[in-house]
Amino acid sequence: MAHKPFNLYKRPIKKPGKYIYYCMFYDEVGNRMTAQSTGQISKAAAETWAHEQLKKGIITTNKNISFEQYAQDWWLWDKCQYVKGRLARGANISRDYVDSMRTYLERHILPYFKNKKLQKITSRMIESWVMSLKEKTGRTGNPLSHITINHCLTPLSAGLRLDFRPQFRRSLSAKGRSARLLLLLQL
Repeated sequence: MAHKPFNLYKRPIKKPGKYIYYCMFYDEVGNRMTAQSTGQISKAAAETWAHEQLKKGIITTNKNISFEQYAQDWWLWDKCQYVKGRLARGANISRDYVDSMRTYLERHILPYFKNKKLQKITSRMIESWVMSLKEKTGRTGNPLSHITINHCLTPLSAGLRLDFRPQFRRSLSAKGRSARLLLLLQL
């Protein structure tokens, strides 16, 4: 008999004798993911919370997510967690900037990485993509400029660095993490 896709356990809080339930989800091969607080004090409520997270798709245990799925809300004004976070912290970020980052994503990043599995993206792949941009022609018919190529790295690096969708954090392999490190060093 297969086990539930999650495990619940109690952790004490500061008040003596009081507990909060935490939930640890399992991926499709049975590896444990990082535990999360349910915010619930009863096991039944915590179990309901866990089922709701899975049902809403907030937590996914699918390691085979494509880059396109991962990046679907990147640089969309009303959906992008990075943009929402910047605005919430009072940072200056304009709709025009967000739209231009989305354009780089759609024109230059998605065509190359679209169907690649997120956990399979490596620093070598990113370097190959950068080299392929040197061969690509822009709207004027000329090769892309170095400035444009560097601008293409911005939306990619921000997305991989921040892991906009926390439920996929565990999907990134060690190779994926090295790809993120390469991008961080290039900024």
